[in-house]
Amino acid sequence: MRLKSYYATEEITNNLYTFGSEYIVQETGLEYIGIYHTYTTGEIFSSATWNADLSKKLIKLDNNETEPLAFIYQQLKPNIKTEYDSFIQYNVQIQQSDINNGFIFRYFIKKNNESNIIEINQKQYEKFEQKKIDPNLYNACKLKWIISGNLKTEIKNNVSILSVSEQNKQSIEQASKKIALLKTKLINLTEFYISNTIITPIDINSAI
Repeated sequence: MRLKSYYATEEITNNLYTFGSEYIVQETGLEYIGIYHTYTTGEIFSSATWNADLSKKLIKLDNNETEPLAFIYQQLKPNIKTEYDSFIQYNVQIQQSDINNGFIFRYFIKKNNESNIIEINQKQYEKFEQKKIDPNLYNACKLKWIISGNLKTEIKNNVSILSVSEQNKQSIEQASKKIALLKTKLINLTEFYISNTIITPIDINSAI
């Protein structure tokens, strides 16, 4: 809308034309080419004369402007976020607490238009959850990964005890709802497996 409800004829200059590189439409941030009119208040609108239904507010561009369009667009629409955190690949490290638990949580991220899937750590996954990593470009998932237990599925007292592989396969199927190609990344279903029959040696220093 215009700043005033009424303008005198001498306050308006109608039927102007721009070939581009002068104005952008405030609403969209796109370059404007065509007929426009101006006001002594500094306002600029599309259309040869004011039309409440068709005229769009224009913003003048400085031809020496060196800032990227994303920055200009962010000024026009401050709620649009144009900068996000990056991430790096994480190599899983099994801790004693993980061995005691018998499982770990794993986190993966994938760019929507690419097939490559990258493993990240919990902190980076939390950034994705908080939308600090661009949710428009990436998708991420979390899954529980079993690292100890039976290598074969057993039945005890009519109860099926799934093997490590079967449990991890189920986790992958669930997480694949978010990243469909995850099963092509996690081929080794017993990766990081640690036998629960291993006996941790006694620390001889503590026995002295």
